[in-house]
Amino acid sequence: MTNKKWSEKKFVGEWAKTLQTFLKNEQEPVPEGWYRPECVLGKMGFMSVNSGQRVAMLGKMVQKGYLEKRYFRVLDSSGRRLSHLLHYRLKNNHKKSL
Repeated sequence: MTNKKWSEKKFVGEWAKTLQTFLKNEQEPVPEGWYRPECVLGKMGFMSVNSGQRVAMLGKMVQKGYLEKRYFRVLDSSGRRLSHLLHYRLKNNHKKSL
């Protein structure tokens, strides 16, 4: 018997399909303009996003009013778990100055 990763397992059977429907209905829609930290850093031109300094920079940008941050309940990559994942968007007052 092979051990598949969670993301490779399919929703098979009545119970699993019920779970899939439940989870899809429980997640929050992420409005347009909100992005995960790795996407935000990529849009800023950073190649590698695995840096504490860059995450700290995003936090400072929130403090100074350049970005907004919010957690959305969305399905994780396994498709079987809801997680509160951090998202950022540009603050309206700074969009105009760009």
